[in-house]
Amino acid sequence: MLVRSLMKRKLLLSVLGLVAVSVGGFYYYTTTPTYSVLQIRNAVQDHDVALFEKHVDVDTLFNRLIDDVMAQALFQAANEDNSGWSTLGSALGTGIVQMMKPTLVSGLKSSTLRYVETGELVKGGQRVAPSAVPAVASDAAKKASLDGMASSFGLEQLKLQDYDVEKQGKVAIVTIPYRNEQLDLPLEMKFTLRDQGGYWQLVQFNNAAEIMSAIEKEQQRRLTEANNKITAAPQKPVSVNDELLWSVQVASLSSKETAEKLEMRLKDAGYEVYTTTADGMNRIFCGPYKGREHADIARDQLQRQQRLNGFVVRYEDPKVGASLLLKP
Repeated sequence: MLVRSLMKRKLLLSVLGLVAVSVGGFYYYTTTPTYSVLQIRNAVQDHDVALFEKHVDVDTLFNRLIDDVMAQALFQAANEDNSGWSTLGSALGTGIVQMMKPTLVSGLKSSTLRYVETGELVKGGQRVAPSAVPAVASDAAKKASLDGMASSFGLEQLKLQDYDVEKQGKVAIVTIPYRNEQLDLPLEMKFTLRDQGGYWQLVQFNNAAEIMSAIEKEQQRRLTEANNKITAAPQKPVSVNDELLWSVQVASLSSKETAEKLEMRLKDAGYEVYTTTADGMNRIFCGPYKGREHADIARDQLQRQQRLNGFVVRYEDPKVGASLLLKP
């Protein structure tokens, strides 16, 4: 009986030891950055806003993100135009965005939490009238919204599965690979998590500006490649049986002098440009491009780099004009 009692006691102690080790191991796991990343994903899937806010410091995250977006926009503007007016516009844009920053952060925060709560990505965000602020400020404000960020990064749907976590003391770096769907371009996002004592909190999107720069470089490469394939515009309209060519109409001006200046500016920037004149109006086009995709890239690039809101048209002989494409 004594031996049996001792065996039972040893078995009980062994079981209790295993339970203690398991509980201790699970507790440790819940304090790791990997567990916090899983909690963020679970919060989005389960629409748990409180859990999401526990593991994501949305105020710090979006404050830093807007600063990065603004810095990227200013850097781009400075490289595109070294004139004093551009510098003044950038300075004004910086000041305006800083004044707008609390509103932009609030808009990003509310749209993100709404997405977590409902699972729906609301289009819109904080809107700024283009004529109300310098272009660089307007561009940054448009990007500083959840749908604007998703569009800038080429994320049609906010569904990310794979990730890698590297712990570095009191911080951890999370790397999330994804593919820009429009360009079919592999990229990766990097985030910083900070140890909050018992759990980790996401506080920074490390490489937002670098991703935007990589996307713009790829768009520029494809646009240059498309331009190089076309050495001269055709002398007659493209037949419906041939591959369609496309152009981007960027302006319609009554002043011939202004039109010539704009045409020269675009040519200096590396665009293929032609002008048609009819009914006293000078219509300026960039192109033609092979494939609608290249024309769309050119249109978006013209908006970002030249602040020209153009639209895509089917290419026709300049003597005839261009027919507006109302639907893709």
